[in-house]
Amino acid sequence: MIAEQKNTETINETYCEVAEKNIGNKTMRDVILAIEQGMKDMPDAWIGSKGNRDCADCPLTHTFSDGIYLRELFIPAGKYIGGEIHIHNHPVFLMEGEIIVITEQGYKHLLAPEYFISPAGTKRVAFTLSDTKWVTCHPNPTDEKDLDKLEDLNIATSFEEYDKILQYKEIPLLT
Repeated sequence: MIAEQKNTETINETYCEVAEKNIGNKTMRDVILAIEQGMKDMPDAWIGSKGNRDCADCPLTHTFSDGIYLRELFIPAGKYIGGEIHIHNHPVFLMEGEIIVITEQGYKHLLAPEYFISPAGTKRVAFTLSDTKWVTCHPNPTDEKDLDKLEDLNIATSFEEYDKILQYKEIPLLT
C-alpha cells in the first residue's frame, strides 16, 4: 500500500515540485539525475539512452543529408522524457507543442515554434503539456546510416563519460 501511494505521489508531482524538494545542496545535474531516476517507475515516462530508441508512443524518425543527421521525435501530451547527453553543440527545433524542460541551466517552458542551440554536455528532463514534435540535428561527416555508430559519435552514456571525453580531448572526430 505504501509503495502504491508513493508511486501515485511521484506520478502526480510536477517537475518544478520535484526540483524544489530535491535541490537543497545538490547541483542541478544531481536534480536532473534524481528526477530521471524517479521517472523509471512512471508508466508515462521514457528515458532515451544509447541503443534505447524504442518507445511505442514516441515514434522517432531518422533523416540523413550530406554531413547531417536529423532525429525527429513525436512525444504525446502528458509524457515524461529523459534525454541523452550529447557530445557536440547542436540545433534543436520545437516544431509543434508545449513542453517544460529542466537542464543544468534551469527550468524553461517552451512553446512551438522555437529553436535554440543545445550546448554540448546538456542533459534534459521534460514533461509535454501538449503533443510535441522535437527535432535535433547532429554532425554526420561520413554520411553514416548505422544508428549505433551515429550514437557513438554524438552521445555520452553518462556525465562521467562526457567529462572524461573533455578531460582527455577524446571528442569523436567529425572528419
